[in-house]
Amino acid sequence: MMPSQCLPVLLVTFLATSVQALKSLDQFIIELDQFIPTIQQEIDFLSTGEYADAQALHQLTSFYPTLYLTIQRLRETGMEAEKKRITTGESRGKMCGKMFHFQYHDVGKKRDEVLKAITAKNVTVQSGKLLLHAMKASLEEWRAKSLAPCVTKQP
Repeated sequence: MMPSQCLPVLLVTFLATSVQALKSLDQFIIELDQFIPTIQQEIDFLSTGEYADAQALHQLTSFYPTLYLTIQRLRETGMEAEKKRITTGESRGKMCGKMFHFQYHDVGKKRDEVLKAITAKNVTVQSGKLLLHAMKASLEEWRAKSLAPCVTKQP
């Protein structure tokens, strides 16, 4: 193998190793931080003023599978972080499992509201923006509350 051919192999090996080395909590935060701007982009598209209500419904309908799958992946990553926090002490003091689970239910409710609006075909440009703003706020709160250390009662 020529030296120039070794570099891509080494780079791929290094990247694969560094991704595996990420702690689950860090991976959860990175994925969440990458997804929130995607929701903001969807809000910005609706805010351009060029969309009719039918187009807003179509946009939200086509975005929903991405929303659903990303939330599921985030939940699984967070659950893995919670499991590692309990078993190995990884990220101890950096994550509150109770608040992670509690806030996930709020995110799930917002996701279900989006689905209900899509299913009822009850989406206007304004309601689509409101639904996405609520989802974005819920995701940001999920991030913040998952990172806060759990409050414990002092005897």
